[in-house]
Amino acid sequence: MAKRRKKCPFCGAEVNKENLERHFNKVHGELSKEDFKKEGLKKPSGTRGRKKTRKVGKRAAKKGYKLYDSRKNAVIAAIILIIIVSLLGALIYQNLDQNREPKEETNGEINGEILNNGNGETNKSIAIMTTTLGTIKIELDTEKAPDTAGNFIDLANSNFYNGIIFHRVIAGFVIQGGGFTSDETKKTADSIPWENTGLLNSRYTISMARSGDPNSEADSGTGSSQFFINLADNTNLDSYAYPYVVFGRVIEGFSVVDDIAALPTDSNDWPDDPPVITTVVIED
Repeated sequence: MAKRRKKCPFCGAEVNKENLERHFNKVHGELSKEDFKKEGLKKPSGTRGRKKTRKVGKRAAKKGYKLYDSRKNAVIAAIILIIIVSLLGALIYQNLDQNREPKEETNGEINGEILNNGNGETNKSIAIMTTTLGTIKIELDTEKAPDTAGNFIDLANSNFYNGIIFHRVIAGFVIQGGGFTSDETKKTADSIPWENTGLLNSRYTISMARSGDPNSEADSGTGSSQFFINLADNTNLDSYAYPYVVFGRVIEGFSVVDDIAALPTDSNDWPDDPPVITTVVIED
């Protein structure tokens, strides 16, 4: 005798009558009591919702029944995670980028930190140094370093520095100029006395170069025209009996200084293609 079969009201599948309840539990367990009530049925007890993706029957689809789709939720979760990671990455990169490259000076500060630590306020004369790689603006401290800053100003006003090159580049330490022309001819000026300014050889400050023993009083007054710009906080230059005399600081053109510092050099730290100082103009 043929077994009696009955159509499922939800998906239209033909199921043995005695297996209909099991079919409901297995295939349509996620449906609510109200869904069964619409079909004049009672939802079997102990029915659990299904989490696996299953094709929905045409009849059930027409009635608006939906099964749980774990793949869809996984995709949504992955998209949300990617967005969160991207935002965090952008914030981290922005923070690192700000710490790596100093911004142009605002109110005497770069990235909120005073460059010449402890130097305080100064009488300001501004030297605008134009080079073949760009312009560097330097604030000269004529109050704390009147002799050294004044010497630099006098040389600039006499056009001494026009055509002078940066002849010494040591990455992470200093870039130095003021003593040689582009054809490598040495150019000299009168020496000046050493002065105790108390200014520090911090990053982007400008100091007077000199020869001899930095602990010797006899050699302390050998500075003349050559200067250097510090590429780091060179505290060792402040530790001698006669520290190297700081007489100003860069306030604009930090990227130009960094570009010069990145130039390739020979074994004597002479740049392969030395940048030329075309003019130095003093503004009070």
